[in-house]
Amino acid sequence: MKELSRNEFGKIKFLAEEAKNNRALIFSVIEKKHPGRVFVNKLDNPHFALIVTRVNFMFVLGDVLFDQDEKTLSRTLFGKVLSDLEEKAIILFSYSEPTRKAVERIFQKKEGIRISRKQFKLTINPDLMEKYRKIKEEVPQGFRLEKMDNMLGEKAGLKKEIADFSGDAFGFCLLQGEEIASFCYSIFLGGGEAEVDIKTNEKFQGKGLASIVAAAFIMECFQKGLVPNWATWPYREASIALAHKLGFEEIEDIPANFWAEEM
Repeated sequence: MKELSRNEFGKIKFLAEEAKNNRALIFSVIEKKHPGRVFVNKLDNPHFALIVTRVNFMFVLGDVLFDQDEKTLSRTLFGKVLSDLEEKAIILFSYSEPTRKAVERIFQKKEGIRISRKQFKLTINPDLMEKYRKIKEEVPQGFRLEKMDNMLGEKAGLKKEIADFSGDAFGFCLLQGEEIASFCYSIFLGGGEAEVDIKTNEKFQGKGLASIVAAAFIMECFQKGLVPNWATWPYREASIALAHKLGFEEIEDIPANFWAEEM
């Protein structure tokens, strides 16, 4: 496959329109808000493309129709892309039926497995916004809520080249003194959506802090005209419970293929 330069990413936007999930991740790369990579089967009028993010999430858009397409995709994934990864793991999402079948065959040959990701949607209404406003005000004594910047992002362990809070990335954190207790942010913003990511320091868990930073983040999303996108792995029970608490509705799981060097 041919790798596109960043100023060529718009060539595959028409292929991305088929994606009904993970749109924030896909479009954050296409819109050049995330430092991902894009490969196409051919430079002129491609019929399929591969998007690679910096967090091992990858997406095949369009139709992998022929044996040669399948071989080309396999060589790119398990050759060029894998060799450049620091963490040797691939989480691959696909959309059209021909492409799903081709990807399944590729991963079977590599002894990969099929997995799924929980997906949620949010239907906003005035009562829910009022609920978020009240949650946001429940900051415990000794804590303070702050909007994230690059200094706080670095303290939270986020690399500036992936999460640049002086650019498109945004988020909120709760601090106790100078220690970050919990934070909610998005490094994937695109297609009018923002992917939600939440982390809470283990010693501060069980205090409701994640709800506070999430409520602040969701309110900011709507002020920016963005739809918050919540997805998580089935074993992340706390994340699933928090999504429900915040009014997200669980919808169909997202299928994916997974391969890792240490499997």
